[in-house]
Amino acid sequence: MFNKINYITLVVKDMQKSISFYKEVLGLTVKMNMPQWAEFEMEGTSLALTPETAETKIDPGYGFSATFEDPNGYKITLTQSKW
Repeated sequence: MFNKINYITLVVKDMQKSISFYKEVLGLTVKMNMPQWAEFEMEGTSLALTPETAETKIDPGYGFSATFEDPNGYKITLTQSKW
């Protein structure tokens, strides 16, 4: 069971468009920006973006994760780290 969500991960089709939206439109601060991963700092939780691939995997040694699909078909992963 989750008692704290450290990361909210959103799989996106276009990293640059998504980064621009969350940075410029929503005003979030970029914490990390790499080709396969971008993070935005939010009070105690990070929003992470990763590009869509045939199969997106999460390191099973990281912590607890749950991936679900919202009503629009977007896959979202919630993660509670071990730390």
